[in-house]
Amino acid sequence: MKKLYLFSLLLFGALGQAQIVFPDPNLKAALLSEQLFMDTIDFDGDGEISLYEASQWSYPIDISNAGISDLSGLEYFIYVTEIRAQGNQITSIDTSPFIGLEFLDLRDNMLSAFTFDVQTLSTAFGYLRLDLRGNPINTLNIFCGEGSSTDTDVDLLLTEVPSNISVVGEIDAFGYFGTLATSIDIPFKVGSLFMYDAPNLTHINIRNGFSDHLVIENVPNLQHVCVEHNQDQYPMGVEEGIVIDGEILSQWHTAYFEVNRYCTVAEGSNFNEITGSMRYDSAGDGCDANDTAFAHAKFQITGDQEFIVTSRSDGTYSSLLPPGDYSISPVLGSENNYFTVSPAQVPFTFPVAGNLLSQDFCLMANGAHPDLEVSIVPLGFARPGFDANYKLIYKNKGTVTLDGTVSFSHDNTVEYVGANPAVSSQTAQQLNWSFTGLQPFEQREIVVTMNVNSPTETPAVNDGDILTYAASVTHGQTEETPSDNTATLNQTVTNSFDPNDKTCLEGNAIAPSMVGQYVHYKIRFENTGSANATNIVVKDVIDAEKFEISSLVPMDASHDFVTRISGNNVEFIFENIDLPFDDANNDGYVMFKIRTKPTLGIGDSFSNAASIYFDYNHPIVTEPAVTTVQLLGMQDFAFETAFALYPNPAQDVLNIQSKSDLKTQSVEVYNALGQLVIATTDAVNSVDVSKLKTGNYFVKIKTGQGVAQARFVKS
Repeated sequence: MKKLYLFSLLLFGALGQAQIVFPDPNLKAALLSEQLFMDTIDFDGDGEISLYEASQWSYPIDISNAGISDLSGLEYFIYVTEIRAQGNQITSIDTSPFIGLEFLDLRDNMLSAFTFDVQTLSTAFGYLRLDLRGNPINTLNIFCGEGSSTDTDVDLLLTEVPSNISVVGEIDAFGYFGTLATSIDIPFKVGSLFMYDAPNLTHINIRNGFSDHLVIENVPNLQHVCVEHNQDQYPMGVEEGIVIDGEILSQWHTAYFEVNRYCTVAEGSNFNEITGSMRYDSAGDGCDANDTAFAHAKFQITGDQEFIVTSRSDGTYSSLLPPGDYSISPVLGSENNYFTVSPAQVPFTFPVAGNLLSQDFCLMANGAHPDLEVSIVPLGFARPGFDANYKLIYKNKGTVTLDGTVSFSHDNTVEYVGANPAVSSQTAQQLNWSFTGLQPFEQREIVVTMNVNSPTETPAVNDGDILTYAASVTHGQTEETPSDNTATLNQTVTNSFDPNDKTCLEGNAIAPSMVGQYVHYKIRFENTGSANATNIVVKDVIDAEKFEISSLVPMDASHDFVTRISGNNVEFIFENIDLPFDDANNDGYVMFKIRTKPTLGIGDSFSNAASIYFDYNHPIVTEPAVTTVQLLGMQDFAFETAFALYPNPAQDVLNIQSKSDLKTQSVEVYNALGQLVIATTDAVNSVDVSKLKTGNYFVKIKTGQGVAQARFVKS
């Protein structure tokens, strides 16, 4: 045993005294000249470096600007803490031997690839700074110790982000210096970001994760910073903040640049994707590709992030998620009792980035539920003397295939021009279409063209007048939710318009009976720029005190889109819309419905505005659409100045006497609850009220100059 121990000592001594062969003499010369205080690497002074001498060096090494092209032999300095090798011709380096490394400076070399795994370091908790600026790197692989026993803060400095990059874990601080690029995508999670001296840079994408602070110096043309969805208001801790050209901010300051999450996430980023579809099993044999897709279905995602995402028009959905634990479940609205869904909820985990999960859902009928819905969408503006187009949408929300009729009524200020499909029948002020075989989840459309009277026609239509339309859908069975079998549109006539606006289709007033019911909004956008818009996002912040956010339902749009709902923030996302900028094709819109709070009272108003993002530009913010709860809506003139009612109280007939040359276009009678009980679109001077119950009522008269109202008593 003693002989074996003695042999081991002799062997170690012999190997330790072995001299290192350096293929690059410039490296050897630089190491021999290295000195720290009184210490040198060649401490025996023989002009050579032994394995033992290299293994004992636990200090920095500075071999900068020494004409070195080959680092072979440096791997024996396993305990070196810093390697400064700036300004050489180094093309490769193996970093795995350096278990004590804290700083590696390889600026201005010829590296095309670089790999570092912090698990090779000997310390469980440490700090590592990698300066790779000025290298033509196209492949970069860094493992930051996530999921291992090693917890090392890694700082990374680059001039350009390589095209092929993989970062596992989080880069604690990322510095980007001196780039001439116009845009950069940072496809990994960072703690702090430092951007210096980038005169051409306009766009930064840090959507893959960003937690601490941002420092920007001398980036004069920066227009847009893309961040995660929950970071566009307060993206970081207040104690960190943002520093822009020396000014310290505690939150984003859009006077410098636009901040939002509307950018494309690069491949290889810190994200995973869940995707799938929801279909209706009409035959009861399980869902397949032949079954009807559920367009704009809502899916609740909970876990490390929580939000709602909707499917596209073809029933497919997808969402990007960082690593974490989640669950997904379909969200059914008023149809909740009509169907069972399988599976009802799916938990899932993304341990690391780069995973794809496919999860489909299947709806099955839960009994027979006849339920149709109709809505009216104005496709443009109503201008005096010009044609106006409207879309009628009718949809089967139930479980029964139905036949029926869609009707569209109008007053005498407009004239029917045509429709597609053609009408089945019509009267003076009503158009009818018969339909058959409308299946569950099937939606059909009718486009109607009306001509608006000019100011010289009778009755005249002028700027500011209100056009009133009504649509209804009927069928031969007992309807589950009759409230959405009718729809109204109160459209303001205009001679000029804002191409980006938001409108409440019910108008600027609703009756008290409408409180707690759905109101419909249409948001229009127009690309007035000089190039096609690749992506458009319409962002709507819902007033949670006035609206039931959970009731929001996307209804229709000019182009395919998805909806994302997080808290009271709603985003309608038109990805890859490629909207042209020529006048004939540069328009788009989205329409949705949402319930008001049932606590609203007479005199309360609710408003809603939208922010429209065209690619990376600052948003266009629409004027708010304001609607007030009123018994009959707003008056355009005092009733008593133009009309008189008699007798009042009235028992059988209520007479309407004109005091001027104003002619009635329509007359409506409402009860005290604001419910419409009598309506006529004819020019009349009396109304039969004999069948009304005794009590207080309101009469609303529409003329060419607007509307007015008065109260009467039925005796």
